[in-house]
Amino acid sequence: MISHQIEEHSQEKFEGFTGSEPYLVNRVTNSNHLTNIPFTHSQMSGLLCEMGIDLGRCDVYTYYNYVDPRYSEVQSRIVSKRLFKRGNELSIFDSNEIKYFDGTQDEIRSYSSEKKELVIRSIYHSLWTKSLTLHSNWLKEIEGYGQTVFLSWLYDYGHINSRRFNRICKAIKTGDKCIISKELLKDHDDTDSLYWKENRLSDIAYLIGNRLELTGSVGAGGTNETSDIAAVNEILNGKLGFDALTTSNFDGLESFLKMVGLENEPVLLTKYNLAYIWLVSENAPKIVQSVDTDLVKFGVQTDVLNWVYDSLKATGIRLGHTFASKLYADETITNFEIEVKFIDSENLKVEISIPRATSQGEIRTDHPDYNQEGMEYLLQAMCADENIIVQNIGLRDTDMAAKGLCNLIGERREESGISKFRSDFSVLTAWDSAPLGPDRIHLTVSRNGLSDVSIPQLATEEKEVQPEELDASNQVMEAMKNGEDISDLMESYSLQFGPSWAPDGGQERAGYFIAMMKNHSSGTYVDQNGVEQTSVIPTILENGKPYLLGIKNWLFDRPFSDGYNVYGDTIYLLYSLNNILHCSAYRASIRPGKSRSYTNIYGDAIPQPGHTLFEIDTFLGKTRLRQVTGINVVRDREKSGNLDDSSQCECLDINYKFGFGKKNTVGNDANRTFCLYGGNNASSPYETFISELTNTLGYNDGDTVLLTIIDERYILPGVSLDEGGV
Repeated sequence: MISHQIEEHSQEKFEGFTGSEPYLVNRVTNSNHLTNIPFTHSQMSGLLCEMGIDLGRCDVYTYYNYVDPRYSEVQSRIVSKRLFKRGNELSIFDSNEIKYFDGTQDEIRSYSSEKKELVIRSIYHSLWTKSLTLHSNWLKEIEGYGQTVFLSWLYDYGHINSRRFNRICKAIKTGDKCIISKELLKDHDDTDSLYWKENRLSDIAYLIGNRLELTGSVGAGGTNETSDIAAVNEILNGKLGFDALTTSNFDGLESFLKMVGLENEPVLLTKYNLAYIWLVSENAPKIVQSVDTDLVKFGVQTDVLNWVYDSLKATGIRLGHTFASKLYADETITNFEIEVKFIDSENLKVEISIPRATSQGEIRTDHPDYNQEGMEYLLQAMCADENIIVQNIGLRDTDMAAKGLCNLIGERREESGISKFRSDFSVLTAWDSAPLGPDRIHLTVSRNGLSDVSIPQLATEEKEVQPEELDASNQVMEAMKNGEDISDLMESYSLQFGPSWAPDGGQERAGYFIAMMKNHSSGTYVDQNGVEQTSVIPTILENGKPYLLGIKNWLFDRPFSDGYNVYGDTIYLLYSLNNILHCSAYRASIRPGKSRSYTNIYGDAIPQPGHTLFEIDTFLGKTRLRQVTGINVVRDREKSGNLDDSSQCECLDINYKFGFGKKNTVGNDANRTFCLYGGNNASSPYETFISELTNTLGYNDGDTVLLTIIDERYILPGVSLDEGGV
């Protein structure tokens, strides 16, 4: 055996790593697929060394620091010719070259098991350290199991395929073990390397393998051990409600696979195929008993898939909010029940009776008792569900189809007592004389995506959650109004919410917010005449011309962690008068808060950063500011205060105004209103705000004021801001 002096690797600390180092190291040291001689392990791969590193994919640093030191000078020359080559570019060792690896003319340096583990660990440490420089913004934030899978995958595949690497990272960022497992399974299925297949299965087992222990396979053509069938039935039948399996009957498993979209796959459950991942996921489809709710009534109490049941209940709740909302309170709307007449859970199809005013039996859309107004609200409530899309709603109503609330479908008539479309008639000539069938809403619910997070059901009764009142800020506002010394109160406030980010001095303070308004504004806006304005905020403010700056989640010159349903935003009135900068701060709410009342079926309108022009207007003897150009909003459908990528975006051009709050919590007072805290009495903040615009600056009806909205999360303390002009 040839002995060589090799580089020593220290036990480096994995900074920010909370995953499993032993799992990563053991994955390599315990593999039965690795050999001492580098070999081709896949048609499209490079040489695989005993360290588990594919030499066609590793980086230069890893190879020359951790792999190459194990080879002699001749071995290194032979291997180096094949470095970074894969697939057709790679040639295997010829008869003369292999002699230097099989012990005939040379031997590969021998590592003790301790030394080998140390080298493997050093490779992982190198990969982790370099990854942190590029991905530290999220890599340190994910759970330990996500970090472990990240390193496991990167050790095998490297950064060669950036698109595949990005997909793995995207899955890991979700923190969802089942989504990550599904992504890992793609690599298992797409490679012919037994080594990589083993590693991907071990990664999936590391994530979710303890949820269902199988010794073999279950299903048609499987090994079907008694213990395995019992383990599957514990989930499939006991937890999810599907028919129990036997050694000869797999109907329950077949139904389950069909519902999750795997109907074209073999009825077979193996370690750890997609059927396995779906079965152990938290939002696997579940059979439940249908139960009537306030607005949803089932024609027959029956078993139904929870995905369908949850969507129907959510539709009923949204519909109930619509009926109860202030917006429709003065309109004549006949309340009605959502009558579910038919459910096909396997295909996620539902038939619902159309609403009618007084009729007890089902009717058609051309019947005078058809409640079309109620139908519109019902369809809007359906469309607000993320699992229901317009293309999956069918109805014979041209008006609803023209409004984009459904797809237009034909009528149905009866054949042998069954309502059918014309194309479904077995005898087409019988169509013209067939009895007319009632019209129904034909609905298909989309399958839920695979997830390890259960989808919470909407409560049948929404309870009002009263937020904590901002005692400190209320005291500050009261003391300021009374002209009292507020230094002690502000110190208390700073302890509660953090120090102020803005200067104290009047000129410096005004300049700070004017600079912030300039530096964080979007580039242009369209004025009331439809003309695009590019000089949004001038370098030097025109004498006597006011500007409004609204900052969400920003209170008393500092970030405020949660301004939802409390007056936790700030609106600043900024202007230059006689070469002196002025800044008046008003505690406000720039968005609606929590309320049982729905004023729009698509959800509350949350204004987004940007510019909107307002106009002074006198209405019924009261001076106000009303919107004259568009404002971009995102819809908060569930009144949660949280927005996501699926939230509906709109540009609203009417009905926004400035107003005042009537109570300590926001509720719906800030619906299409930039709501200043403190009522509307003579000395209230709202009246002070209007007086400053009209009396101090002399603004009259028709004069415009530009409002700029920004978000506190884009503001950093200590940034270098331009000085405001004087």
